[in-house]
Parts: sequence; C-alpha cells; structure tokens
Amino acid sequence: MEIKRGNTVVCDVYLKDSSYTVEEIMGEDTLTLNFLSRNVVYLQINDYIDFEGTKYKIRHNEKVTKRETSLGWEYNVVFYSSKYDLLDVEFFLHGRPERKKNFDYYTGTARDWLELFVKNMNRSGSGWVAGSCIESRMITLSFKDKKVGTVLDELIKELDSEYWISGQTMNIGRREYSSNGLVLAQGEGMGFTELVVSSVDDTPPITVLYPYGSDKNLGPDYGADYLLLPDGRLSIEKNVEKYGRIEKSMQFDHIFPKGEFTVTEKIDDYTLRASGMDFNLTDCLLDGVEVIVTFQDGGLAGYDLAIVEGSWDNDLKQFKLKQNDQENALKVPGDINFSVGDKFILTGLKMPQSYRGNASLQLQEEAQIWLDGKCEKRIQLRGKCDEGLFRQLGLSIFPGQMVGVYSEQLKIDREIRVTKVKRYIENDNKPAYRYELTLSDFLESNGFKDLVDDVNKVPDEIEDKVKPVREWTKRSWRDVMETLGMMFDPEGDYFTELIKPLAVHTAQLIVGTNSQQMDLIGVKFIPNADDDPNYFKSTAGKLVHFTIQEDSIREWTLPASSHRLNNSIPYYVYAKCSREGSSGSILVSERQIKLLDDASYYHFWVGVLNTPEDSVRSWLPNYGYTEIAGQTITTGVIKDKLARVVIDLINGTIYGRLNFASGTTGYENIKDKPDLSIYGTTAMLNAVKNDLQNQLDGKIETYYQSSNPWNSWPSGTEPEHVGDLWFNTSTGVLQCYVGPSSNTWREIVDKSAIEAAQAAAKAADIKADGKRRVFLNTPYPPYDAGDQWIDGYGSSSGTMRICVRSRQSGSYVSSDWQITSADGNTQASIDRGIFTAAGFMTFGGSAGMVGDGDIRIWSGGTNANNATFQVTAAGEVMAKKAIRLQNQQAGITGEGTSATSVRFWAGDATPANAPFKVYQNGNGLMGGLRLESGGLFSVDNKYGFDSSAKFFLHSQGSSGFLGFSSTGKWAGIGLNTLPTSTGTAALLRLEDSVSSYGTKYGAVISVSGGSHNLALLTSGHVRVRGSVIADTVVAAKIRAASNINADGSSYSYLDGVTFGYNDYDLDKVRFQVQNGIIVGVKHE
Repeated sequence: MEIKRGNTVVCDVYLKDSSYTVEEIMGEDTLTLNFLSRNVVYLQINDYIDFEGTKYKIRHNEKVTKRETSLGWEYNVVFYSSKYDLLDVEFFLHGRPERKKNFDYYTGTARDWLELFVKNMNRSGSGWVAGSCIESRMITLSFKDKKVGTVLDELIKELDSEYWISGQTMNIGRREYSSNGLVLAQGEGMGFTELVVSSVDDTPPITVLYPYGSDKNLGPDYGADYLLLPDGRLSIEKNVEKYGRIEKSMQFDHIFPKGEFTVTEKIDDYTLRASGMDFNLTDCLLDGVEVIVTFQDGGLAGYDLAIVEGSWDNDLKQFKLKQNDQENALKVPGDINFSVGDKFILTGLKMPQSYRGNASLQLQEEAQIWLDGKCEKRIQLRGKCDEGLFRQLGLSIFPGQMVGVYSEQLKIDREIRVTKVKRYIENDNKPAYRYELTLSDFLESNGFKDLVDDVNKVPDEIEDKVKPVREWTKRSWRDVMETLGMMFDPEGDYFTELIKPLAVHTAQLIVGTNSQQMDLIGVKFIPNADDDPNYFKSTAGKLVHFTIQEDSIREWTLPASSHRLNNSIPYYVYAKCSREGSSGSILVSERQIKLLDDASYYHFWVGVLNTPEDSVRSWLPNYGYTEIAGQTITTGVIKDKLARVVIDLINGTIYGRLNFASGTTGYENIKDKPDLSIYGTTAMLNAVKNDLQNQLDGKIETYYQSSNPWNSWPSGTEPEHVGDLWFNTSTGVLQCYVGPSSNTWREIVDKSAIEAAQAAAKAADIKADGKRRVFLNTPYPPYDAGDQWIDGYGSSSGTMRICVRSRQSGSYVSSDWQITSADGNTQASIDRGIFTAAGFMTFGGSAGMVGDGDIRIWSGGTNANNATFQVTAAGEVMAKKAIRLQNQQAGITGEGTSATSVRFWAGDATPANAPFKVYQNGNGLMGGLRLESGGLFSVDNKYGFDSSAKFFLHSQGSSGFLGFSSTGKWAGIGLNTLPTSTGTAALLRLEDSVSSYGTKYGAVISVSGGSHNLALLTSGHVRVRGSVIADTVVAAKIRAASNINADGSSYSYLDGVTFGYNDYDLDKVRFQVQNGIIVGVKHE
C-alpha cells in the first residue's frame, strides 16, 4: 500500500494482518496500518493514503509509533479520513469572512445549512459536495467563532438526526440501509463466531404513543385544540403484546397545517404576489388574529412579518407586508428584502381541510417512525464475523446497514442497525472479509446515558486482540513524585504548604479533603484504553457527594466519555457537575481547577493521569479518604506498585494471584469452604460405568427437568436407573444416579458434559416428558422417534441407530430403527459451515428433515407421510393445518375438504370468522362483499337501517348487470336487467313500489345551460302507462294507437290532421276526434 506526500510516494509498504479500518456512525473514521520496514520510514503530518475512494491522512505525530525488531522496524500508524477536516475550518455565513454586525446567526433548513457547510469546506480545499438531506423546519444557530464541525454538531442536535460523510460527500439524515434479507446468527457457519451484549438501556421501551401536533392553523371548527392523527385517533401502538402497555404522550409541535408558497412577482418592497396559492385568504381569516408570513429562504429567511389587514386580493393572490423595524435595529422589509422565488409559509389562519388532512398524515408518519425506534429494549451488540462464510458469500457490511440478528442464547430475533464496522484489510487491494461489528439501537457518540453497568464491559475477545485494560495501573516512584508536584488545594483554603519532616509521629492521619468525599457508582475509569496510553475512557454512572451540601446528599448523572491525550504531559481528571442541576461530565485538563472556580459548575477532583512511561500511563484516583488511627487503616483500595495484587475493599474483591506458602493451614482452615465430596470423581465415574454393564433394562435415560426424577420412579425399580442422568433445567446442574435404591446422586463437573447437556436441553427434540432413551440392548416398545440404540454395545463393531418411528406397544420392528452416520453408511459433510447429509434428522418425533424421497421437510406427525406440514423435493409446500402470520390475524389454511373450506383469510384469528376469506371453490368474502358464481354481492344486513338492502355485480353468459335492491325497490343497469321469465331484455330497470304519501320519482333528469337542452334522447317508441305531463309538447307527428298489446306494441294507428293557421277559419270548422286525437276537420 502506497503512502504519499503530495504527488510523491514516500513508501510502498506490505501490511501485516493487523491493519484495519474503523468507521462509526457519528464517530470514528480511521485507517490503521501495521507494517514492517527494513529501513526507518520518515512520516509527516498530512502524509496520506488513498483507500477505496477515501483519502486518509496523518493528523498527529503521536499516532505514528515504531519499534525495532530483529527484522527491522515495525510501524503502527493511524490515518484519519476527510471527516476530521471539519474540525480545522472556521464557519462563515457565506463561506468567507464578513465582518458585519448581525451576521453571527443564520436561519435555514437542513439543506440550507448543508450547502453552507460545503461552501466553507471548499474554501480551504476542493471536492466537497452536498449529498442527501432530510426535509426540516427552519433552524436558527449562532456560528460566531466556531468550526464547521462544531456548528454541524449543534445542527444535528437541534434536528435530532445524524450526519455522515462518504469521501467528501456530506449527508444529513439517519444513515440506514435495508438488510436485503441478511440474517446473521451465532454459531459455526451462521455468521457470528462471537456475539455479546456490550450495553443495554435500562429505560423501558414505549409501546403506546399519544402523539399530537401544534395548535396552529386549525380553526375553531377542527374539534380539538391540537392537531390529531387521521380520523381523530389519539394513539398508535406497537409491541404491546410483547412488553405490555408502556405509554408516553408527546407533542410534535413542528407539525401543523401549512403550505410552502413561492413569491412569483414582487410589486414593491412590501407587496408580493404568490400565484400558486390555491385558496382565498379571506375565507380562512380568524377574528382578531393577524396572518403571519414566515420566509423560509432568501434575504428574509426566518423573519415573521404580518400581512396588512385588507390588503389581500383573492384574484391576484397578492398582499402587502407590515414593516417590522424592531428586528436588530433593521427595517424589515427595507434594509433586508425578499425576492422572486423566495418561499414562505402562513400562520394565524384556518387552513383548508386538505392541508389539515395532510398535516395529520405527516403526524402519523413521524409518530410511527418515533415509535418504531422506541418500542424495543435498546441494546448494543458486538461480534466477530465468520471470515470464511463472508468470503464464500462475498458479503460486505457498512455502517447504517440493518442486519437480522438471531441468538437463542441472547434472546434476540430482530433487525438491528450496524453502527460501527472494524474491517481488517489485505494487501494489493484484495477484498477483505474479516469484520468486527457493533450493532446498536443507539449511538455511543450521542452521549447515551444510564447504561447498565454490569453489561457495559467490552469483552476481551472483541477488543482488537490486545491485552485487557486494567483500571488499576502500575505506579512507579517517578509517577509518585510527578503527582506530588501536581498536588494543590482543590478548595483553596483547606491546606497549608507542603511539609517534609524526617518523621511524623501523630495520633491520627487523614488523607483527603471535604470536596473529595464522594462515591462514583457504576463509573469505571479506563486508562490506556485500546492499549493506547493517550486514550482515556470512562463508563456511565452516578456521582454521589456526601459533604458538598450540608445535611443532605447530592447526586449527578455522568455519561460515558472518551478523551484523546497528548503524549508528553500529565493530566488532571475532574467531575464537572452543575451547581443547580443533576447532570455532570468527566473533564480531562492540563490545568488545576479549584472547586468553586466556575460560577455554574463544581469541579470535583477525581484523579491524576501521569505522563506515559514504557507506553503505559499511570492512573491515580484520589477521591475519598484514608484514615490511619492507631492500628486501624480505613481506606478503599490497597495495591502494590505494579498493580499485580489489588484489594478492593469497597466492592470486596481481590484481583491478582495470591500464593499461600508452606506452613499455612490452607484450604482446611476456611470455615465456609465448599464440600468437594459431592462432586463426581474419576473413581465414582468408573463405578458408575461398571454399574451400567449390569443394568436390568439395558438403557440409560437422561432427564431434562427441574424436579427430581427419583420421586416418580415406582418403588423397587430404582436399581434399573443406576447411571441415569438428570440435568436440572432450573439450576443447570448435571447429576448421575448412584442409588442403588436411595435418593443418591453425584454431580458431574466435567465442563464438556455440562455444555452438552445444556445444548440438549435447549434443542427442539426434547420430548414433553423431558427425557431421551439410549438402549444398550435390542429395544422393545415403548420407544420414540429420536431415541438411540447402541447395537453391539461393548464390542468394537458396534453401531449407532436412531429411532425413526415411534412405537408404544408390541415387539421390536427393525424398520423403526435406521443406522446413523457412525458406520459411514450415511453421507454427511460440513463445508465452510454448510451441512450436507443424505440421511435424515428428526426433532422430537413430530418433525424432521429427510435426505431422499419425495418429502424432504415435515412436521406435525409421527413420520413424513402422515405429517400435516410437508415440503417436497420439488419445492412444493403442503400444509393441512394453517400457515399464520405473526399476529395470528391472517394466513393460509389447508383444513377441511369441502368446497366452502377456507383457504386464505385475514382479519380474525379464526378463519371462519374472518371478514376476508377465499374458499376452496374459488368463491370468497371481502369487506362485506361475496364473490361467487360470476358475481359480486353484498352480504345481508350491511346497510344498517335496511336489513333487506343488497348490492350485486353479476355476470352470467351474455347477461351482466350492476344492481341494487331492497323490499319494494329495484334498480339496475347492464346487458339485461329483466328476469329470464319475461322473455325479453332491458338495459335499464328502475322499480319503486314502496307506499308513500308524498311525490315519488322513478328518475330525475335535469339538463340546462346549453343552446339546446335535451334531457332524454330516444330512438324508437316511448311507451307510457300513465299520463304525460308537460309544459310544452313538440313532435313531428302525433299518432293515436289502438289495439295496444301488453308489451306496448300496437298494429293500428290513427294519424292526426295536419293543417296550417291560414287554411281554415277556426270559428267555422268542426273537429272530428277519435281516441283523444283530431282525425278530421269539417267546414261550416
């Protein structure tokens, strides 16, 4: 790998296998090289390497270490990514210094801030770009005399979000990627070779959330003072069935009905037009409330300006702004103005319903996201990954990736986000697959508090293969003298000057001050962390002080902390605690700080970190006190100068090895020593072995239960059980029955035997009666699937057989037993964690896997053929029972054989009662609608007030129609809406025979507004059984019909007379009328 300086290659090194990268969300992003060189390599700050598209450079000389070896020089060099450059660049409003007043603050969205960060970074370098960014509210921050990294941290805290940097691309938002189905479990070939819980949050999960929004822009008709979830719902729930109801009420005050509008035209400095607004402001005004315009960007970003009353023009979408001359002595607008394209929102009005609905949906979405992150117990895992499996599958994992984690031991079966990745790198840019992962529900870099102390210890095997860190470090005389020079009076007036008498003869000696009388509960100080003398860490906990406040005890919560130190100087360590509040922090400083130097904080002196010696920094905690009076010493910790033996009197613990020399009474003098005679010995085990040869029933039984099996054996049968094993599932103790008649057991202390019993107790094939048989002679019923038989026990040709078919009575059947792989007939192999077998496996006699035949996986029976669940060799799945989803409210079922047996269902735990179901014959029920016989029909009684009302969409042959019916009413439209018995067809049918006192209408058609309005256009005859009532009748010809048939047809018509008004003198004519129509005219 090449190390460069500018465009010149300083050296091309060959890496040792301990070189690695570390990338952590909101945390470390480094690359550490470990390599050998025959010659001295001179490295400088800003020397760099390019690795996988990221530039890493040296920032600190103390992170370049070398040591001489027989082969030359071994180097360990830490390179830092571009992310750390944010700590070197000052933040200016427009990316450059502007020495103007009122330019110390900026208000903008997350995207606005991101663009400014990039602009500032490109001032001192190049290539920085803005990446993805969340949408956010306006954030106002002060940036006076601050670095880009500092301002970014403050912004992220306000947003309650995250940032991440890839190369030189800056992103704001939660870093999270889909798992794409990846699940890792603990075990060979499962993904993790080691997996431990490294931290947990003792705060209980939230399962019921009562979210509500702001009170802005709702209006008096909303029905509530604050924004609610859609449909007025008050709560959302998740994992109630898992953890119970743990409730929290929470306001999302940034969510309210609003729209972001754009200035489309600037009339003058005070008047603007926003043509994109889709409502009239006058319809949304509230009595006595000013409408406020809040600009989201541009020159007036962050300013709230009122609209001049009466200036709104609904047609032009135009209004005028009031001038605000109180903003930092500036006239706004005036000295600062808006421009076309600037965006703004409105408050102080009643927004239209569509905006209120959208706000409710936003509240629901954000509340659900919040609950999703709080509904599980929050833990942190650390694990080593299986390099062989990762290499075989070509797996790569990055910070932010969700990973499914399964561990029966840790009781974990869910997705967790990867927050930190340590990956060991290889030479020649070869793909690397050796990973150590941190998976967590929270970020360490966010100062997460109150972690449970007993799981806050990083396991040794996860800690980079370095020697474990000890809190009690060795201490040389040089350290003692250096500390003497650092001593000061933390209270200012408690001690006088140093004295150096030849001898001190006194009645009492007290070491300590009033301000140091405290206890640190759960806090563990870790000097030389990660085997680095310049890395000091502390865990989270509490500081309890006994003397700072008279007659009472004060407590402060301390978060976990980490500190990078300078190699050449010693440090003071303080607990910086608020004088008024209950929060504090660990402070590491080069200077002396007295207790009351800060008006807002106490500085409690906790200890001293000495200058490193032989790459180890000594740590001296000096809080508390030591009293020597007469023959009594009262103190907290006693240790030797090399910390080989540490006696922790506070916690009652001795660290280190103590050797008891000859002449001491030793073990026999311990009054509460354990009784070693109860534990199994070699002689006892040999005796048990001999007893096994003489067992009457020829089999050993192993019991997995909490109760003593001896109590259930019939009297007189006890000798048959000599040698039986009992694993107590409550205590984890493995015992062997010695008997031969009394209740006498001997504990087995062999570690491998206990671990095997523990594994067996957890396995799925442990029967309900809690035992498994091992037969030493030909087995006779009863025996069960999974029992074992050592055929030819005691001989060199013995074979192991396993029962594949249970039998409770009768005789031995040879086909019930199948030989296992012990004789080599069963082909089985494990290749890189993948298990291949040609035989079979059974689980408890009711499930199994088979290597050949039609059925390969089965469950719910005594064998593969009668199982209720089967997976065939062709990949087909057959379930005679049901496949249920997690909440039991939906699934697939194979129960029943009739045409109406349910096959798919949803909405109820019982398939027959579900509102959605599909039957075997293809018919179904969905949301109150029946799908059957080529039609869609409503289920009875679905219209509430009218139990006879029905809906149907029917299709059969050439007749299909949509219809509605109830008692006395029928309406339909389609290809034929008439019954088959009528012998004819109609496309539209409307009937209403319900008695009524008022006027009823069969159809109402209204057409207006046209030059010609035709309410009904027909081609053919119009048959009316009843009167035609019209203001005007216009017809080309009027005919009278006679001999009208029942279907409306007629074969006889009478034509009316056609005449003009000039043809006759109407006073001198007579009209001939027949069937209501004029058929003739006679003159006088």
